[in-house]
Amino acid sequence: MNKLHNKTIIVVWKGVDGAGKTTLLNKALEILISKNFKVLTYKTPSATPSGVFAKKYGEEELKQLLRLIERIGFKVFLKPDLYVIVDVKEEDRKRRLEIKESQGGIEEEIEKNIEIQEQVRRFYKIFYELRPLQTVWIVNAEGELENNTKIIVEKLLEIKKLRE
Repeated sequence: MNKLHNKTIIVVWKGVDGAGKTTLLNKALEILISKNFKVLTYKTPSATPSGVFAKKYGEEELKQLLRLIERIGFKVFLKPDLYVIVDVKEEDRKRRLEIKESQGGIEEEIEKNIEIQEQVRRFYKIFYELRPLQTVWIVNAEGELENNTKIIVEKLLEIKKLRE
């Protein structure tokens, strides 16, 4: 394994729309940068078909798909070191989306669709159950930004320490 890969930590942030993924990511970035880490981010489009797939095909098919993607994908792509799954109570999610919409930030109607967001939540619960050691599940309740960020940063520092 090359020297750069030993220093690189790949983190995938996922969760329902309106959970606060971007806010948590930005807060974690502030802390890591203040600790002299070099950090790069890449944000993919938020409207993914995972919830629709889970609803259409069911949990067992979803598990099979995840395993297939991992077998194929990890031969081609780098495997993430950590998955951060961010969830939030539905009433908080709706309130955050109302604020986001009032600021012109709603990207697609799928963000407001409670049924699809519940499917997305179930998808990530299955994902978490399949890889609890590589995944941090964060319930990003109001007033918990600092504490949740601390949990995530501590996990990243733990990964870094294990690599030294």
